[in-house]
This record gives sequence, structure tokens and C-alpha cells, in this order.
Amino acid sequence: LRRSDVWKNTFELVKKDGLALSKVPPEMLGDQELVAEACWANGLALQHAPPEMRADLEVVTCAVTNAGGALAWAADELRADREIVRRAVEQNGGALEYAAEELRAD
Repeated sequence: LRRSDVWKNTFELVKKDGLALSKVPPEMLGDQELVAEACWANGLALQHAPPEMRADLEVVTCAVTNAGGALAWAADELRADREIVRRAVEQNGGALEYAAEELRAD
């Protein structure tokens, strides 16, 4: 499935419109490259990612670099990651509200 025509077409779709991740077949949502590309195109696509991708450092980095508010959908452990939170807040200061409580005071 990974490099099939379906995968390639889906990859191109999320590359152009990250939020199209919401329409991706569930069996493809475990593909880190595909989900990361969607999050690079539109960080808010993270809301459509499965839990294991919301806990993936690379995927979440792509998301918060382009939309700090995507921190809201990151796994708890990454919402407590100083570097992830820094990137999110640099992109959107309001993202601080989604950081782990211990980082909000910094």
C-alpha cells in the first residue's frame, strides 16, 4: 500500500491540503510520512491524526512549526516537551495555553 498509486495520490492530496487528512482511509493514517506531510502543509491537520501520530515527535514538530495551536492535539508528553512548546509558542503565542502546566510558568 505504501507506494501504490493510491498512496501517491493521497500523499499529493495532503501535500496540497493538509486538512484532507480527515478524508484519508484509516489504514493509511499510521503512515508517518503521509501524516507528517499533511501536518507540514497545515499544522491543524494534527487533529485528524491517530493517537500514535499525535505522540510522534517528527509529526508534531511539523504541525506546531506551521500552526502553534496544533499543540492542542499533541500527546500529553509532547505538550510537556520544552522544544515542542517553544516552537509552538514562537509560531503562535496563544499556543502556550496548551502546554503542560509546568511549562506555562516558564
